[in-house]
Amino acid sequence: MRENTGRILGMTVLAFTLLSCNLSSTITPLPTATEIIPPTPENTATDALPPTFRPPAAAFTATNIPPTETAIPSPTETATPELPSATPTNTLAPYDPNSTPTPPPTIPSGYNTATPHPYYSITPTNPPPSSRSSASSTAIQFTPSIDGDWGDWPNAETSAGFVVFGATNWVNSNDLDSSYKTAYDANNLYIAVKVIDDVYVQNTTGNKIYLGDSIEILMDANLKGDYYSRGLSSDDYQLGISPGKSSIGGAKDAYLWYPANLRGARPKIAIATREISGGYELEAAIPWSVFSITPVSGQHLGFALSVSDNDSPGKEIQESMVSSVSTRRFLNPTTWGDLTLQ
Repeated sequence: MRENTGRILGMTVLAFTLLSCNLSSTITPLPTATEIIPPTPENTATDALPPTFRPPAAAFTATNIPPTETAIPSPTETATPELPSATPTNTLAPYDPNSTPTPPPTIPSGYNTATPHPYYSITPTNPPPSSRSSASSTAIQFTPSIDGDWGDWPNAETSAGFVVFGATNWVNSNDLDSSYKTAYDANNLYIAVKVIDDVYVQNTTGNKIYLGDSIEILMDANLKGDYYSRGLSSDDYQLGISPGKSSIGGAKDAYLWYPANLRGARPKIAIATREISGGYELEAAIPWSVFSITPVSGQHLGFALSVSDNDSPGKEIQESMVSSVSTRRFLNPTTWGDLTLQ
């Protein structure tokens, strides 16, 4: 009995030994710590998108959309006086009534179109802002006497003393400074200008009056229609007014430079001037037909009033200019100010 028991025990031990050898030959050893490779992330918010569509670190929102200026090329301007002339050197082409209007800019890629910038969402039910610039003034409903004296005007004056051309020639406010008032009725736009100018020089007439002491008016008659247009169009006007040839009491003159196809003298504009201490005052009644405008109370117009200066007797030269708008650029109506008809 004992012999059989020992034999069974020995066979059992041998069986377990053989089983252990077979198992050790089929089990793969676990990798060491340096061999373990972390899993690749899957189905995350960013990795689920192709690489070219990964959102930037700070996605565009209504408050951090890149400036719209980058979407619009700036017009080319020179450092020479910006007023056009009637000579063949004039770079402004005549207006073509059959030309195709410039289309609105395309929305750049990357913009949050769920909350678009107002620049790209102008519709008949979402018009552009009323005024284009903080340099604004108001024309009151009033019909003044055109006698060169603005003493009967009830409204306050607006400054027009920003030097926008010939800064190296401008000495101080006694050399050139100005302020103005505006009014209107159904027939005319009225302007009254007080100019501080220590030397009065105006030797020219017609299209050359800007080469002497003179007034300039820029008018955008369709402010909402081309609110973001940085180029001149058929509804943008440039009008010059001469206080008087040779002297403030001399012959008055008004000339329209732009639109180019309407260029010419405007004799129907009534002009009166008077001499004051250190300068002169000017009043003018400008028929609305000059600007092809039918006035409406509450209407906004693009507007800038500027004054040119010549301090060199015997010469025809525009030495400096001050304006109601510090950003004034003739070729870019978006730099003009705003006039509201009260």
